[in-house]
Amino acid sequence: MDPFSRLVLDANNTMQQNVTDVDLTVKVVVSVSCIVSMMGSLLIIVSFFAWPAVRTDARKIVVYLSVADFIAAASYLHGTIEDFTDNSLACKMQSALSTFANVSSFFWTMSIAVYLYVVIVWGDKDTADGLLCTFHMVNWGIPLSVVIAALASGGLGYDQSLISVGWCWVDLDNNLHLMWILLSGKIWEFLAYVVMPTLFFLMKKRIRDEVGVLSQSSIRREITVAFFAEFAVRQCEIQSRPDRKVVSNF
Repeated sequence: MDPFSRLVLDANNTMQQNVTDVDLTVKVVVSVSCIVSMMGSLLIIVSFFAWPAVRTDARKIVVYLSVADFIAAASYLHGTIEDFTDNSLACKMQSALSTFANVSSFFWTMSIAVYLYVVIVWGDKDTADGLLCTFHMVNWGIPLSVVIAALASGGLGYDQSLISVGWCWVDLDNNLHLMWILLSGKIWEFLAYVVMPTLFFLMKKRIRDEVGVLSQSSIRREITVAFFAEFAVRQCEIQSRPDRKVVSNF
């Protein structure tokens, strides 16, 4: 082998080794992130059942979000460790489970914003509590419908680790893979990025307005108290004057 060919071969081997090292590093980071996410979700779930005092409807929404996040993190961890290399049944099942949990997580996150908006802006906690049933139908129903439709059309499966880190998501060989990338996660993610900041902005405005009204009322109350206090002091001074006593004696 001539020196130039050997140099090219050594360079290719070095590049391949670097890619392998990076992939391994990313997998370790993703695995640790999944484990931490699972632990955090599990802590929220356990604390909900351990302390009855925190079992409010608002906390229930957080628990359902934690359940979805736990499932998503567990499925991602399994896919990262398994490192699928083909479009097997196990790959499709992992893709279906992670897609369902991930989409559900976005919906439950938006539900928290909607719940707080109804409570703070509308001032109607009863209506907010009544939305819990609707949240269940939407937050579990839409993700399940997406997964069933995607599996039926062959949209979920092996993505050759081009849009993930080892786990399966959308089958890139499917003719509608761009549509399934949107429907199985991205479109709901973008929707959450629009809905949540909008609702939180409206809640912040409502709180600021309420604080302003309370501040004005507090200022008026302080002025009134100060006025009557000053009036009382003046009356005491008048009653204690010597000429006032003389007039009274006369």
